[in-house]
Amino acid sequence: MIRIITDSTCEAPAALLHHPAVSVLPLSVVFGQTSLRDGIDITREQFWQRLPTADPLPTTSQATPGDFLALFTQFTAAGDEVIAVTLSAKLSGTYDSAISARNSLPGNAPIDVIDSRTISVGLGLMLQEATAMVEAGASRDAIVAQLIRMREKIHIIFVLETLEYLQRGGRI
Repeated sequence: MIRIITDSTCEAPAALLHHPAVSVLPLSVVFGQTSLRDGIDITREQFWQRLPTADPLPTTSQATPGDFLALFTQFTAAGDEVIAVTLSAKLSGTYDSAISARNSLPGNAPIDVIDSRTISVGLGLMLQEATAMVEAGASRDAIVAQLIRMREKIHIIFVLETLEYLQRGGRI
């Protein structure tokens, strides 16, 4: 079986995120001294409820190499192949964590790690395509090639309701 690993920045329907071939590694959201696993310890709704009164603003922390290594080891020991598709390396170190975990395994481990170069819905579209291809019986190589083609065509455009959090966080 081919397993698809992504991270919790992926926006996709719940049925897709809970597909038997899919595993979602949570990033951490840190409010002060409290670290919460995205999608496990805190929902998106809870995050948005807490944000207006958060002082300081929350930060995030990437999935660790150990997080990836645990899944890589579990899946390859079962004879599965793995494709890990992460949020953009320009936005997080999650891709580097996956590469580090992959590099700690023997050179012939059946694992590909892809920098999606996107986030959110863009990552969800890639997950949807990969899962459909797994169900259709495509090879790991074919799925990886398709995801690399897709990432060149996905462009995310968004509008902010307020610039307040960018200003408070020092981004503008």
